[in-house]
Amino acid sequence: MTTNNLTCLVVDDNQVNLTMTTSVLLVHNIKAETANSGAEALNLIEEKARSGLASDLVFDLIFMDHMMPEMDGIETTKRIREWETKTGQGKQMPIIALSGNTASGVEKMFLEAGMNDFVLKPIAAEELNRILKQWLPAGKVPLEELSTIAQGKAVDPSSDRLLEELSQIKGLDVKTGIENFGRRLEGYFLALRQFSENCDSYLEELNAAEKAEVWEDYCIKAHALKGVLAAFWMERLSQWAANLEKASKSGESFSPETCRDETVPFCTALAKFRDMLRLTSLFDSCNTEKGEKPKGEKNFLQEQINNLRKACEGCSSEDIEKTITALGDFEWDSETEAKLEKIRVLTSSYQFEEALEMIELIDR
Repeated sequence: MTTNNLTCLVVDDNQVNLTMTTSVLLVHNIKAETANSGAEALNLIEEKARSGLASDLVFDLIFMDHMMPEMDGIETTKRIREWETKTGQGKQMPIIALSGNTASGVEKMFLEAGMNDFVLKPIAAEELNRILKQWLPAGKVPLEELSTIAQGKAVDPSSDRLLEELSQIKGLDVKTGIENFGRRLEGYFLALRQFSENCDSYLEELNAAEKAEVWEDYCIKAHALKGVLAAFWMERLSQWAANLEKASKSGESFSPETCRDETVPFCTALAKFRDMLRLTSLFDSCNTEKGEKPKGEKNFLQEQINNLRKACEGCSSEDIEKTITALGDFEWDSETEAKLEKIRVLTSSYQFEEALEMIELIDR
């Protein structure tokens, strides 16, 4: 899925984190495939191996999130290693742990589980360069490209209307947030939309875990929010989520009283951030009134549907976003409009197979 036939997989249960990691990899012209869970990652690896498309390693590199529900990154890695042994794979796929956990001993835990290396989220450019140089097959990505690629032009928030609007949101460090997405505005804007669209689910899940006192689930949800908010460099909210994660984790710091007292005010602050995002022009391309648009032509629709299909097959959220935006400049019949919106929502959650099924319905 990349230049030089490089294959890369990113595994994370959170859409914003997937967007951040894939966006940073795109700086190196690496188009990664994605999986929303450990189970999905295992299925994808087995399916790719059966298809015969993998010439050597199934994936040249795997970035694996640590804390995921049902099957975490450690358990997923162990199962991948078991599968490699069972199927007689000649070489192990390099698996890089992704985590926001800085606790002592965490790297040792990952290595003992069968992972090859560890990187903190958000991924620093220098750390990504180190990982790519150390673990990619020789010759697949030129080293001179890696040495210069992290030195791209910085983005000035005042140079763009939307960036200027976002910089007015209290506590949001736009410049640092963009750095976390490899200085790629497409990835940064997509991740902000994903957060805004999924925020209600985040709030419902955290509140439900608190009310049911299922502290393991609560800890996973708080950890995910900590990472998402750190990606945007919403520092105060990220630290608040970190405190809730710590309070819900078994051990000396376990404090369910803290979670009960602070969940509602934290969720209120999170909802306020969501509402501030919705007041910007972040969603303008999705909300243009029909009366302002020219009617779309059938040939153009067919051309863009083909682009959408290729983008979904390549697991490229940003290419999908560009195509949906291009289609959004024109007026379509209500049925096509509804299907396009469904595709946009599915792909923003990395549900590419479901999006492909919807594309086939448009193409009939």
